[in-house]
Amino acid sequence: MDIINNFIYIFRSIEEKELESVYTEILFHWLTCNFHKIDIPGLTDAFIRYHTPEHRNYYACINPQNTTKSVIELVEQCIPLLQIKCHKAHSRTLKTIRLPVAMAGKLLEWLPNLKILHLIRDPRGIVNSQFEQVVTEGKNLSTSSEELCQTISKDVKSFSELHRCHGSRILSVIYENLCQNPHTMVKQLFEFFGKTYSKRVKDFVNRTMQGPVKSCDYCTDRGNALANAYRWISKIRKGTLQTIDSHCSFLYSYLGYQKLDYNKLNTTKISWMPNYS
Repeated sequence: MDIINNFIYIFRSIEEKELESVYTEILFHWLTCNFHKIDIPGLTDAFIRYHTPEHRNYYACINPQNTTKSVIELVEQCIPLLQIKCHKAHSRTLKTIRLPVAMAGKLLEWLPNLKILHLIRDPRGIVNSQFEQVVTEGKNLSTSSEELCQTISKDVKSFSELHRCHGSRILSVIYENLCQNPHTMVKQLFEFFGKTYSKRVKDFVNRTMQGPVKSCDYCTDRGNALANAYRWISKIRKGTLQTIDSHCSFLYSYLGYQKLDYNKLNTTKISWMPNYS
């Protein structure tokens, strides 16, 4: 434990079985502006610089050109910049890919004004992207596919359970549906969050989802959303598709996806066709 300027920093060892509950706690602290209870790596990650431009002053503050202060001292000195932005915000939005839907139920209990959007994507697109970008945590294709689709299956079941108790506060959206029908789906999202789908928003959707493709792996605005969503169809290898199918095809029909014939991929444009038989 370190005490700096009356702030207490606790160094804590975390076992793997605790990770999900710790993720939930950290999200709670981000959403409630309680930055002194967030881990130092989270408060210093470069994603803050690149993907939250509203916090550029904070990121510059913790990365001065010349300093003799420790990282912990710099974070403690700069946290007020985060707190000011956080408390002034009309809403606070976090995107996470690590939190199981079951644990999101805790956040719904702790935060009565919270709403949760559960985004589902075709697992073939997810796995193919992971291996293209080499973000596989050292796992082989079969293991990655199996773990992903078991996680999606658990999340779908958990969502169904949570929806019975928190129906108006939790919404599930298919990513490909959002890309295929951007205006219909974004309007639905705005209604879910109690916001107006204005002409300004409609123009923004046209600009960010239907413009030319942009080369940026982690950007939220990558241009032509439909082309990006289905890029994997023209890139995936036969063996990769077969391996993913062997672990994930049990989910396809339930989620509205079609099992695809590799030999017909050159004429296949989309995989989400819920009304196709």
